[in-house]
Amino acid sequence: MNREVLARLLTVGAAFEDTLARMIFTGNPVANIGTGYAEYQGLELLVATGHTDILDATSCPSLDSDIKEF
Repeated sequence: MNREVLARLLTVGAAFEDTLARMIFTGNPVANIGTGYAEYQGLELLVATGHTDILDATSCPSLDSDIKEF
């Protein structure tokens, strides 16, 4: 019984890890509908240019991403 429970928990843990790993890059809070789960902003949304201030809609060029290729 203990081994069966452990096997099921490991399967659920691996699926949860796969889902979170994808959300790191492609998470989009626009998809937060209902009470299921809430996605956070993934790197695709955070690493961008053209950020604006949410209060007065002024441009914030200092927040633009600066990516270097090594």
